[in-house]
Amino acid sequence: RRVLFRSPSPIRYSAFFLDELRTIERLTVYDPSADLLTAKNTEGLLYWRTDTHWNAKGAYLAYVGLMKHLSLPYVDLSFKQGEVRPGDLIGISKLKDFPIRPDDHWEVLWTKPGDSGSKALVPLHIWVVGDSFTEGLKDYLNASFSQVHYLGHWDQKLKTLPQELEQAPKKPDLILVVRVERSF
Repeated sequence: RRVLFRSPSPIRYSAFFLDELRTIERLTVYDPSADLLTAKNTEGLLYWRTDTHWNAKGAYLAYVGLMKHLSLPYVDLSFKQGEVRPGDLIGISKLKDFPIRPDDHWEVLWTKPGDSGSKALVPLHIWVVGDSFTEGLKDYLNASFSQVHYLGHWDQKLKTLPQELEQAPKKPDLILVVRVERSF
């Protein structure tokens, strides 16, 4: 019996969708994958080993990339190694006594106490429709924009977004849709 090993495709499967989205007028698409891949060599782990999500530093780097992509100022932060944190894969797999290491958890060091709730850098009203990766972005978005309204998960809210936008007494300056690559 002969086994063939194939190398991964040089084109990510989500590229098809992202390329289509980039053709839509007035729609800005930011994919943080390349930035995160570059940063992982110097910034440490950006995802938890035992979780399906980015950690605080990974979310921050995606946020910084987005703000740069939009030519907007961003909150300048630093991080320190955090405590041990079991991720969602531990619960999903029902593992007991799984050895967890602390080197994948980062705690945010806000420049000054209260920075996460200080005056916004960007006087824009934004709406956010996202998935579970939105949770990691919330503190950074809240510290950056004057008003942030979280509408809910994209799988339900994208369908009703046009109607909500039409009926809103105050229109957002920006709508941010957070969608993890695996959902395309």
